[in-house]
Amino acid sequence: LGKDHPFTKLHIDMDNVDPDDSFSDIPYEKGYAFLCYLEKLVGGPSVFEPFLQTHVQRFQYGMVDIKEWKNFFLAYFKDNKAVDHIDWEAWIYGTGWPPHICEINNTHVLTPRVAAEEYYAYGCLKNLNFDGAWTSDQKVVFLEKLLDLIDSGSHLHSFTAQVMQELDSRNNFSKSMNSEIRFRWYLLGIKIENENVFDDARQFLLEQGRMNFVRPLYRALFNCGNKGKKMALDTFKSNSVNMHAICRKRVAKDLSL
Repeated sequence: LGKDHPFTKLHIDMDNVDPDDSFSDIPYEKGYAFLCYLEKLVGGPSVFEPFLQTHVQRFQYGMVDIKEWKNFFLAYFKDNKAVDHIDWEAWIYGTGWPPHICEINNTHVLTPRVAAEEYYAYGCLKNLNFDGAWTSDQKVVFLEKLLDLIDSGSHLHSFTAQVMQELDSRNNFSKSMNSEIRFRWYLLGIKIENENVFDDARQFLLEQGRMNFVRPLYRALFNCGNKGKKMALDTFKSNSVNMHAICRKRVAKDLSL
């Protein structure tokens, strides 16, 4: 999608548009940026979080469209002059990057990123001394960075199936209760053709319905040799009846069915 594409708007005009075509991460990321901007504008978390609580109480068990949400926001902050400066048109209907980019403190993700780079290059921690317990978010960052390196780097890396086994014995990635961690762990294993993760990845596919998890795993399996391709096709055919219609349609296309 280019910066002027209508699907990069926060609020997309869905008339005569197939939802399959418009679906992406953009509304989530752009919406997050908008909420961060509004929070800072009105006075910070101590001011904004009570609004969120009131919003949930008002609209729970129902639906709210963009006009209702905007009117509710303005009514709640009617005495806050800062809201007069919001460019609603640019935020909601503008294409491309949001008008304001959030300032994010990323110091807590630096260690797992460096660790991923060392595991990718050496298969172990070489220059980094770290013996503390990582949070779930840091584990996600570590795995995400490894995936980025595998996707964009040379195949002559040192992150092997044996390294994965050693990592798993210490961190128990494969049996984590956090789906964000398990998804990335299985995807990482498939991308380096580590068949030890195939069965767990298949079980994960049978448990999950989120397209953000399901589609990348099916695609990776499908492109991972004859065994991976067969597992992807067999799993989909046996479980497609249990999948959401949109997810089923898109995975079928991914698998050339």
